[in-house]
Amino acid sequence: MKKIFALFLALIIINGVGVVMANENITLTYGDFYNVKDCLIVSQKVSSEGEGLGDTAVIEYQADSGRIKAVGLGSAVCKSLGKEYTVTVEKAPIALVMVNGQSNAAGDSSDYKLSPCAKGKYEGKFFVTNSMNSSADIINTTFENARLTAIDGGRSPKASGVWLNWSAAEACALGAKLSDLWNMKVWVVNCAICAQIIERFNPTEANHDSYTRSVYYMKYARKAIEDDKHYILDESKLGYFWLQGESNGFDRKNTENTMDQYMDAFMNMHNGFKQDLGIKYCGIWLVRGGVYSNNNKDFSMSGPRLAQIYMSNSNEDNYKDIYLILNTDIFKKDDSTKKYFEEKYSNEADFKEEFGYDMPKTSLEVKPSLHYAQKGYNELGNEAAVNINKIFKGDTKIKEAVLYDFDGNEIDKTAGLIFDLNKNQSEKYTVPMPKSIDFNAGQMLTLEAEDPSVISVDNEYFVCRAEKQGMTRLYVKCGNDIVASYKVMVLNKQPITIKGFKDFTQPVDLPFKGFINSR
Repeated sequence: MKKIFALFLALIIINGVGVVMANENITLTYGDFYNVKDCLIVSQKVSSEGEGLGDTAVIEYQADSGRIKAVGLGSAVCKSLGKEYTVTVEKAPIALVMVNGQSNAAGDSSDYKLSPCAKGKYEGKFFVTNSMNSSADIINTTFENARLTAIDGGRSPKASGVWLNWSAAEACALGAKLSDLWNMKVWVVNCAICAQIIERFNPTEANHDSYTRSVYYMKYARKAIEDDKHYILDESKLGYFWLQGESNGFDRKNTENTMDQYMDAFMNMHNGFKQDLGIKYCGIWLVRGGVYSNNNKDFSMSGPRLAQIYMSNSNEDNYKDIYLILNTDIFKKDDSTKKYFEEKYSNEADFKEEFGYDMPKTSLEVKPSLHYAQKGYNELGNEAAVNINKIFKGDTKIKEAVLYDFDGNEIDKTAGLIFDLNKNQSEKYTVPMPKSIDFNAGQMLTLEAEDPSVISVDNEYFVCRAEKQGMTRLYVKCGNDIVASYKVMVLNKQPITIKGFKDFTQPVDLPFKGFINSR
């Protein structure tokens, strides 16, 4: 009983008019909000560190929204509706990520001023810097020139139903979702720029201006965080998300890059970002194969697309920090699009209330070829955040997979792989990728031959090599689980005919035995 009474005394305060005040301790990070109505700030003390940063207050009350905001480092006391709050404000952890690539990732310019951006629950929680402009003067650009594109946490204003008004939907949705999942502020620096070929991001090429701008903008953001000193940068979250390659050139020309050419250019960029920016990972939105029309041919394979799958799956050390975080094929057909949204958002009314438009049911409503600001790009951001978070936590598992050959054709499971030794087809590249919507492709899939004497497998380079005539099966495995199985047939070399007393046909790889009487 004494303990209960002592605890009661510790938790209450009798104020001057005899009202019992319960005490609640709250810890906020710099820039955060806390909902509390009719608040009266009693006292506040800026910490010595906060004084050194120029802080003049710890919290401020925003009567119109009914909340307090952390505006400095230190502690404060406030009262509201029979409660007394002791508020401690600490430095805020923050993640810095980059969105990069070409116009599908860029969005367009916006007139929103530089400030802690998104409205509602995301206000002050994440920043989205506007995409680059090809005519911008790099040398004279200042931090204040950066502009923000987030509206309502990367979503359309509910009243207008207009999708983001030409701003980078996937970047906004990515920042909002990451701030939820990582429970910290997230600054997304959108360095994407329209109509840029991969060579412009290759620091070993003469005209690598897109690479230079990306490094420049990211360093500005980092310096702003370091100079402010109210934030603690989480170095483990420093990375970038890449959406480029489906039209690796200008004037909507399909790329002519081979898998190897694109991979070489990409890795020069990737290793440059690691050296110049200290990035820890890359998350790839898988590109389409063409951009000519809204049909299934948009999803045909190409050199860049195949290279991105390969880099995400390869077990080589060079690629181990590169992950495939979304396959845009999830919106390839109407039925798969409809299934995706119905499974993820069960209530259509709630969906429309949150996003301001009807739940998509056809591929034409969400496909990337609608460009910039369409409904599917919100999903690109959301899925990228969910999957990179799973990668960090290591809780991913692949349930289904598919094989592509080196030319980018999906291998038919019924026909399987066919090698013809007579045509010098002793080896083939076979690149596996996950088929399901929710996945991490990073270094989890391997190939295994049922009979290695018929076909051998090099899992470092995903090369299948025919060894001798015969039939076997090729398995795609995730750990010990078989997630796909393919028939393999190796055809023998063409038999030779020896001319003589009578023609005699003999397979060339068997020792000849017999008698030939020639005249």
